Amino acid sequence: MLSDRGSGLLMTAARARRIVAVGSSLVLILAASAAVASTASTSRKLDIHRFAATSESKGTITFRLGGLDPKRVVGAELRLSSGKRRVVGVRAVRAGARRGLLHLRVPTRTTRTRAARASGVRAASTLTVRSTTTQLTPPSNLTATARDAAIGLNWSASSGKHLAGYNVYRDGQQVGKTGAGTTSYVATALTNGTSYGFYVVAYTSSGTLSPLSNTATATPQASTTSPGSTTPPASADSTAPTSPTSLTATPGDASISLSWAASSDNVGVAGYQVYRNGTLVASPSGTSYADTGLTNGTSYTYAVAAVDAAGNRSALSSPATASPTASQSVACDRYASTSGSDGNAGTASAPFASAQKLLDSLSAGQTGCLRAGTYTEYELRANHNGSVGSPITLTSYPSERAKIVTQTDFYLPSGTTDITFKNLDLTNAANSSSVAAVMIQDFSDRSSWIGNDISGNAQSHCMELGSVGYGVAHDTVVRANRFHDCGNPAHGNQDHAIYVSQSRGATITDNVFWKSAAYAIQLYPDADFTTVTHNVIDSSGYAGVIFASDQYNGTGKTSDYNTVAYNVITNGGRYGLDYYWGPAGQGTGNSAHDNCLYNNAMGDTQGSMTGITVTNDTHADPLYVDPAAHDYRLQSGSPCLAVVGYDTAARLGF
Repeated sequence: MLSDRGSGLLMTAARARRIVAVGSSLVLILAASAAVASTASTSRKLDIHRFAATSESKGTITFRLGGLDPKRVVGAELRLSSGKRRVVGVRAVRAGARRGLLHLRVPTRTTRTRAARASGVRAASTLTVRSTTTQLTPPSNLTATARDAAIGLNWSASSGKHLAGYNVYRDGQQVGKTGAGTTSYVATALTNGTSYGFYVVAYTSSGTLSPLSNTATATPQASTTSPGSTTPPASADSTAPTSPTSLTATPGDASISLSWAASSDNVGVAGYQVYRNGTLVASPSGTSYADTGLTNGTSYTYAVAAVDAAGNRSALSSPATASPTASQSVACDRYASTSGSDGNAGTASAPFASAQKLLDSLSAGQTGCLRAGTYTEYELRANHNGSVGSPITLTSYPSERAKIVTQTDFYLPSGTTDITFKNLDLTNAANSSSVAAVMIQDFSDRSSWIGNDISGNAQSHCMELGSVGYGVAHDTVVRANRFHDCGNPAHGNQDHAIYVSQSRGATITDNVFWKSAAYAIQLYPDADFTTVTHNVIDSSGYAGVIFASDQYNGTGKTSDYNTVAYNVITNGGRYGLDYYWGPAGQGTGNSAHDNCLYNNAMGDTQGSMTGITVTNDTHADPLYVDPAAHDYRLQSGSPCLAVVGYDTAARLGF
């Protein structure tokens, strides 16, 4: 039965079957599904997966959502009825939704847990879910204009407090995202003659969503023009965007922050290209970029170009020059220690005990420092946002090294912005029955992962950037990390160090990878404007980097405008560079150049690398110092050094 009772939804669950003991755990076996009210007052199915108490003092309940908005769920309560004899109440103290699953952290009293186990609950159970309301009005007047293999969208802005931007959905799946000041979007790589329905949802800085806009439908029409061209399709889009203006470069410690004024285009700007001293270093989707890992006291000159969906590139902006300057020390605003308490104030003398409490205590521009030791978390989730130039930073205390071990994952949900994880050891629990499919799931904007040691205990992907249907990661920076032991070789080509799934403008540079089960970096199926430079990749089970596309729910997904350059890629189980153009067709604008490739089992590249421009590669032994010990510094006289420009592993302190 369903009822709407003010701020909550009440659902009567299927009849509970039994409670069984599994080791030290209790598992509540429920019937397969139950109905739940959606926001449109229609009924859908809510599959109940499991109730697993990892001990008799706390546990986790996982439900698959159907018809509920994950971002608006703020709590839940499960009540188990055992006929007339007793009622066992389990109240969630924290709820979070990700990828269609509702995870509840549940403190269960020992006596109640034992009573439930003894009684063998058989009667009906109820789940009450509380959700928030939003102060944003829905976007309005959404229109869809057909183009060749593309559809252009325009809408009227939402109003309300804390508007941060808009999510764009195609046939119920999120396909794009814009900032608060952008009320247009071009959906490309569509199939001509196929009808598509779109709607738009506004979101706040905290991730709360507005009601849906109206739905607008259009059918792309074939022409002789390039995909994404304007209507009518009488001639190809050959007009380049205007050049970016007002480029500024602000120095920091080993970093320079760039910002510029947006370009304009007759169809729409797809992204930007950032050049440092004449070399492409990043392809962000927005109008800012933080260039890190630089040498203090060295002068760097930057210029930026704009690119549209047809591949037209603007002239470079006027240059901007700056020199990074060393800071005296890390300024810690809050602290955590393995000997602390989450009831403390988080000061140096009274630190928190958990990494989650420390992360939750921070606001934009603040840094949380973890003292040396190991912090075990069920899930480490970003619940607050930083801002451009003022990120929330979680890092090790100066001159110390902290390790975070999660039972499930590190999770940055869609709508999160400007979070930095720096100088940490990140991993998940080995052989954990509750381990997540992906160790780091990042659906945020402008997150940074810098100077970390990231390992997956040979279980699954170490990092996933965006995911089709769940969110797009924008302008992620992955720099100066060590990725190793990511994925299980038994899973074939499924597990990777970095799975760039649905991403715009990611920068993956100055990292060292070894023992990735399949690919060190998979650009699939919808990775656009990714910059992969100055990495060392060794001993991948399949290949170092793959360019790929696929078809999802009848919609083509291709990886476009990705650059792979100045990398050393060796000893792959198949290829150094690989590609796969699935049913969605061939990607556009991808290039690989100036890489040093060696001893990849089936060849340094897969044949002709159809659809990818491959130039200036070198095929030679890089002469690692000691690859068996994972010391990937280059010996004096390495033939790769002149190709890739500098010794990445030496910079990382190998």
